[in-house]
Amino acid sequence: MNYNNEFKEINSEEKAYFLGFMYADGCLSKIKRPNSTYIKHQVQISLTDKQIIDDFKNLFPFFNLQVFDFGKYKSSWSKQYALRKANKVLYQDLLNLGMFERKSDRHLNRLNIPNIDEELIKHFIRGYFDGDGSISISKKRPNLRRVEICCSSESFLLQIKKLLEKAGVSCPIFRIKNNNKSPLYVIEWVNSNDVISLRKFFYEDCNIYLKRKREMFDSFKIIDKKYMNPRCPYCKGLAQKHSSRQMKYGMSQRYKCTECSKGFSIRAQVKQGELLEKPEEVNQQPSLSSNVLEGSTTNSRVLTSNIEDSNADTSALPGTNGKSFSIKLKEDYFR
Repeated sequence: MNYNNEFKEINSEEKAYFLGFMYADGCLSKIKRPNSTYIKHQVQISLTDKQIIDDFKNLFPFFNLQVFDFGKYKSSWSKQYALRKANKVLYQDLLNLGMFERKSDRHLNRLNIPNIDEELIKHFIRGYFDGDGSISISKKRPNLRRVEICCSSESFLLQIKKLLEKAGVSCPIFRIKNNNKSPLYVIEWVNSNDVISLRKFFYEDCNIYLKRKREMFDSFKIIDKKYMNPRCPYCKGLAQKHSSRQMKYGMSQRYKCTECSKGFSIRAQVKQGELLEKPEEVNQQPSLSSNVLEGSTTNSRVLTSNIEDSNADTSALPGTNGKSFSIKLKEDYFR
């Protein structure tokens, strides 16, 4: 199928996305046949993601699809899907849009954001991210996401950073990742709110994307950790973590109720013989284990239903002799 100047102008989401992908993983080359003056101008993009290659082929059918099964040579190698087109006009159109031959080394500092409509910039950046970006999940903390966009050109990545910040996406981490060949510049997101903001920028009102990366974004949800905390023993309201304290029996975690504002403590969890929390040099305060509230005003046991205030004067309680006391709590307070 012939090329009909589809990339003479970038005027759609799909074209802007494809151009971003080409900036990341595309290739322009001139191939000279031996013993001939003929030069073939070739445009190519090769990926292991069949889904996005199929999408490109449906959108731009003038490309030729080729499949290379490298797995038959080495088990760790993957099957490659390539779109190729030998066409001098297409080659020149992509040059006019800012691409270069050997853009990753020889023309590294000439790479710039293409001159396209501002409304299409987000689709261009999403295409570049799907080509040269990553999103990962930690095995130890599976609800967190780490997102990166990489480039060998510092100036080009700074342009992307500026455009993202202009769109309201915070880019708090910009660093250099050194390797054996050349430095790699990285924009990185680890903060949950920043990841949510980036997800909205990428995928709000869009039609084309790399599905496996979007699925990792969509599976991410911010967990409100206060719902994982114990219930208040006085009003059964939600409690928030307040501080850690070193008690004579070990580490104690202090909580404060969000409803009645009363405080209480429970013994910190122990894992593999070590306390999860680090001790702090603070004064000891009344603490609450899994079923006992300890203090320093009386040695009598009373039901929790008799407690009106954690800071109330308990000198009127029977058996008040300035000695320690403990209050039995029902287990359902922590359910």
